[in-house]
Amino acid sequence: MTCCCLVGTAPGEEVAHPDGDEPSVVAAPLRHYGVELSVTDVVAHGQVLQTFVNPTDHVLEVTYSFPVLPSLTVCGLRAELAGSVVEGRVLAKQAAREAYRVAVASEQTACLLEKPAGDVFRISLGKLPAHAEAKVTLDFVLELQTQGAGLRLGLPVVVGPRYPLEPLFQEACADEHASLAEAARGPGASAFSLAVEFEMPCAILGIASPTHAGVAVRTSACLNADAELSATATVGLELSTMPVREVVLEVALVTPLAPRCWVEPCAQRYDCAAALAVLHPAALDVQRLFPAPPSSEQKPPVEFIFLLDRSGSMQGDRIQRAAEALQLFLRSLPRACRFNILGFGSKYEVLFQGASVPYDADSLRTASLHAQRVQADLGGTELLDPLRYVLESDETPGYRRALVLLTDGQVSNVNSVFCLAQHHDARIYTLGIGSSVSHELVEGLAEASGGAAEFVVSSSERLEAKVVRQLERAIRGETPIRLMRAEWPGASVEALAPAALAGTDGTHGPHHSPLGQASLGTGGIAWRGERIAIAALLDFGALAATDVVRLHFAKGSGQTATMDVAVGQPQLRSRLHAAVGRALMEDLQRGLCSFGVGPAEKSAIEAQIVALGTKFQLVSKHTSMVAWDSWALVGEGHSDVVNISCNSAALHVGFPSGESKVQRASAEATSRWARSQASGEQTAAVIAEVEALHSAALAAAGYDLPATHPLRLQASLAYSGFLQDVGRVQEAATIARNAFEDGIAELDNVSEDSYKDSTLVMQRLRDSVISMLPEDDDVSAEQETIAHDDDVAQAVGAKSIPTTDVPFSGAQAARAIAVDIPTAGASPGQRRPSGKDDLQRLLPLQAFHGTWEGTDALAEILCIPATCFLPQHGASSTLWATALVLAFLQLRLAARSEEWHLIAGKARDSIDADGLNAMDLIELACSSLQLQWSTA
Repeated sequence: MTCCCLVGTAPGEEVAHPDGDEPSVVAAPLRHYGVELSVTDVVAHGQVLQTFVNPTDHVLEVTYSFPVLPSLTVCGLRAELAGSVVEGRVLAKQAAREAYRVAVASEQTACLLEKPAGDVFRISLGKLPAHAEAKVTLDFVLELQTQGAGLRLGLPVVVGPRYPLEPLFQEACADEHASLAEAARGPGASAFSLAVEFEMPCAILGIASPTHAGVAVRTSACLNADAELSATATVGLELSTMPVREVVLEVALVTPLAPRCWVEPCAQRYDCAAALAVLHPAALDVQRLFPAPPSSEQKPPVEFIFLLDRSGSMQGDRIQRAAEALQLFLRSLPRACRFNILGFGSKYEVLFQGASVPYDADSLRTASLHAQRVQADLGGTELLDPLRYVLESDETPGYRRALVLLTDGQVSNVNSVFCLAQHHDARIYTLGIGSSVSHELVEGLAEASGGAAEFVVSSSERLEAKVVRQLERAIRGETPIRLMRAEWPGASVEALAPAALAGTDGTHGPHHSPLGQASLGTGGIAWRGERIAIAALLDFGALAATDVVRLHFAKGSGQTATMDVAVGQPQLRSRLHAAVGRALMEDLQRGLCSFGVGPAEKSAIEAQIVALGTKFQLVSKHTSMVAWDSWALVGEGHSDVVNISCNSAALHVGFPSGESKVQRASAEATSRWARSQASGEQTAAVIAEVEALHSAALAAAGYDLPATHPLRLQASLAYSGFLQDVGRVQEAATIARNAFEDGIAELDNVSEDSYKDSTLVMQRLRDSVISMLPEDDDVSAEQETIAHDDDVAQAVGAKSIPTTDVPFSGAQAARAIAVDIPTAGASPGQRRPSGKDDLQRLLPLQAFHGTWEGTDALAEILCIPATCFLPQHGASSTLWATALVLAFLQLRLAARSEEWHLIAGKARDSIDADGLNAMDLIELACSSLQLQWSTA
């Protein structure tokens, strides 16, 4: 057999024919990537549907690496290979690889699914025949993240390049690096779809996407037939190419979720039941189980260490968002604390040398100036050494330490980082930033240290509330309450996670299950006011024998209490065992980092993980899923084999830059379409060919060029124009709208030399969208006023073109794109104010004691003359200016009070300390502002 093995060849690259013929362009083999989800409470089940096609005359061996949430567990695989349907089965990792190798060597079409990293899967399709199609369906279960009183669903699609630090001579590390490197090339250029059904235990207040304006919620503001808030909703998103950032849905609920427990039979062949209890902090007020603590119980003050990622991957919007977050952290710190800032990359730098410093006016001024000037200038992302430096340094006596990490998480030595954190008693509160943030690092590090994780993945996603939540968690710290034990009365527990809850009386002695699982702790787990998930395997008779899970708590003073949570039946289509199995395997995996665990113990733990994975058919780092069709043979007539990856939108080998890739692809698409129009040959095949070129060009631009790059904007404009030509106006409007909005969001960062070209193309994109609006009575009038209506042009909120899941309509649509785009001839110095968030503009102006001085800069933010800051109502100029700021926050940013209540608290304290009544003064300030605004 003659093989042309171009390992790592990307879709669209030139492939040399085995017989020496001219190179040909291989089209992208991934045609469609779809996700279907059903969400019930914090647990969701669903499917990933991937369609691969071989458009060539060669046999292809296809690979595709794609990111997932760490909480996602694949529990089934169905593959349509060569016309027949085969089911995947889970084997130990090396056994699965061997089965796949044998199948491919036997000329059989085969499929292999592996998990080389905690948040990346890799699928391999061997011997995909020429002009054949393969459809792969992955069944999965995942847990949603709690966000305040609601939920956050993030679907990562992009993997950033990660700094290689682990020794590559280890096979597992080499596999991980290879898969991460493949995934970092991009998600491909296939079509993308998302469909989510929500069925919640309480009414849904609303569902929104801070990352994708095109998300369609197919209920009218979540109302049911009686115009009441509904507990169900359906969400959909359709894109002609893969997203260039994580897809995020935020679900607001009317009431916080209550503690819940589900029990479900795994299946008859497993002869056990799966149980999952989820305890939510808002509903589970454990403090009420115990008498109020005496006033003498005081928590020690906090020593805050901020770890700021300043590696090259943080350049641009990411370092700016991190600096904004750091600024809010600094202004919101409690006065009786200490702090320091450590920036890290391939090296690390400490702001205050030697040790942390007291939080006072001087240290705040120094740190605030540092946050304003900070750059992503420290090379590659190396977190292990700076984290070790912090954790192994002496704590300040009398203080408890809390670490706050701001990062995009693009490191590959995550296991070493987790083990380090697990061995030290310091909580780490992580804030993941950027469209390709590593969920494995950000979530895993928080979990390993007992902290919490938050994410900001797009420039339109608000970070202030997340910052405040993390700061409040760090200030709150641990309570003296511990969850000691969980039991299901009437049922015997075969395995339990966290294993620390498995002691017979919660205070001593490990619990040994038939799987050999041993408790890694003897004192239960600390209750920190965060969500707690408890997973268990029960004997099969538990379904009839138990109706509650009983939780045993203890307090440091010796008090004990119990809480019963009712057991219910989940709606997970017999997949609860997958969520439980993942929790058990993850708990065992953490045991690999425990002190005193030698090679023999590690091998035993890994064997237990493999036993769980193969028993319940779950994919993990130690188990893989394989499927093959033993009856359908590729045949000897197709002996030339090309290895190809679906993970790159690069079009041709050897091109020197991303600009060249985009330029050539877009030019080829335009030229091919022009020839077809001239000849009248506008067949379905030609349309598909041109669309593939446009789609690949746009994807390459998304990976290699900033949102304001003229070539990226032009590629979107060309693609949109083509879609208009073929009558797909809705899709054309979406392409143009997305490019326009992405460009607007980054307009302040555009380089001087491309500013004119960028704004010219952005104006054409805006005009293109306007031209696609339907004709009605209001549109023409609105269009005529767009260029002249200064109020519309300056409107801060007018930056979002309406979504296209319903047709554009009337004045609202036309007005919505009347965004302030500077004229093409304007120089950067003539640009209008950027419209930076008012809260972010106020932060650097606030003094240490929480007050604001009445400066011209403050007057500009409040939209009042500086003369308004003269002393009034018995308050000094400074305190009156402070009252005006607090009034401004209440009047203009009331819906965001969660973001500013800490800094406002400091300001009110300063007013009260001067003998004034802060609330009365703020009320007077509200009246003054409203009067000024009405007469302006």
